[in-house]
Amino acid sequence: MKKQTITTCFPLSREEKRRLKQEAAREALFERMPEEFRLLKSEFDALCEDYLKTKQELRERTGKTPDQRNDAEAYRQLQEELAVLLKRREEEIMRKLQTAENGVSAVPQYRTKVILTGKPAMIGDSEAMKRELQTWTDITAIAAGDHHAVGLRKDGTAAAAGKNYIGECNVSAWRDIVSIAAGFDMTIGLRRDGKIMIAGLPPKMRQEVHQWNDITAVSAGGQYVLGLRKDGTVRFAGIDKSGVSGVQEWSGITAIAAGGRHAVGLRGDGTVIAVGDNQAGQCETGAWRDIIAIAAGAEHTVELRKDGTAAAAGQDAIDKEYIAQWKGITAIAAGSRHTVGLRKDGTVIAAERHDLSGECSVSFWKDVIAIAAGNSFTLGLKALK
Repeated sequence: MKKQTITTCFPLSREEKRRLKQEAAREALFERMPEEFRLLKSEFDALCEDYLKTKQELRERTGKTPDQRNDAEAYRQLQEELAVLLKRREEEIMRKLQTAENGVSAVPQYRTKVILTGKPAMIGDSEAMKRELQTWTDITAIAAGDHHAVGLRKDGTAAAAGKNYIGECNVSAWRDIVSIAAGFDMTIGLRRDGKIMIAGLPPKMRQEVHQWNDITAVSAGGQYVLGLRKDGTVRFAGIDKSGVSGVQEWSGITAIAAGGRHAVGLRGDGTVIAVGDNQAGQCETGAWRDIIAIAAGAEHTVELRKDGTAAAAGQDAIDKEYIAQWKGITAIAAGSRHTVGLRKDGTVIAAERHDLSGECSVSFWKDVIAIAAGNSFTLGLKALK
């Protein structure tokens, strides 16, 4: 058998060479993954191209090649800074791939069940919603709006249940969906081709969002929608009364989260940026480091660190002190006033100082592989072995 040669545009350390020997296994993993995770491979390839471009830019900034002594040290420092950013971004991509391998990609091996705690609307409506969720099958991802729940099936179709004030649950005709998001009276679906499907929202907003392209992730907030583009920039559509449209000035973003009247972005270097309403301190994220995931609620922001711990900024009602004690967390979700964390063992933890509707009653959940948080309810995707 001919020996496979692996090439890369990264400056290789011994550790990186060892990791790259697993390239063939990763390629096989990509083939098994749903389409949304295959997008990560394209993102990884684009990262290599960006490295080469930035390397050339560094040469132009120094004015000479690194072999010329006067500028060699300056070039070396700039290249080291770039290498650090690239390594962190690569780790983020590989972490997502590993999550896919351990979590979402395993979903088709089991039957799944969507579970709910709390009160999405009035008591009667909540019970009807629970009964409808029990009929859902082949669900691979979930999202929670203010008063409705959304599920993504493995065949790329979607389901929705709950209050349908302005058509936010009208998703039965959707096809080729790879990602979903839910907000205030709206449901967003990201198609395989990077286009957006919308249920709910005023016609003018829908028209604006339909013009977006090259979108890799979506997030729905109070009365607005965010779209993350392949180039790391962010699109905005909706009502802006708090300056949240400032997201359009961002760059180098790898993940987005839309809150009530604020928006949060995760950069490739593991830092976090936030814009919009900051009355409760929900945008005070400048000191956060080594972050791998973010979530935004009505007036709070939550971050997940690489070491599995979490922290929150914003209103006191979210119980920030308790969240800071969490360990072994692999995913986070933020509702209006509560925060939910998924542990690596499939159990779930939740925090809120005043759990008035039972949205934090998740201590008995197990075998959960995904979580979502709405206005006053929590969703879990449970794997049935």
